[in-house]
Amino acid sequence: MPSSRMDSQDPFVAHLKRLCAAHPTRSKWVFVPTHGIGRTIGDRLVLEGTA
Repeated sequence: MPSSRMDSQDPFVAHLKRLCAAHPTRSKWVFVPTHGIGRTIGDRLVLEGTA
């Protein structure tokens, strides 16, 4: 079993997490093919943390 949730994180979400931590107040634009995918990515960032 992974020691933390971060171990199972996919590279795209991990990159967004680092970007959010490095620039917490800057706007970030992520283009995705569907609204549902965008919501899923946003939810993962919130649940897995950005700090």
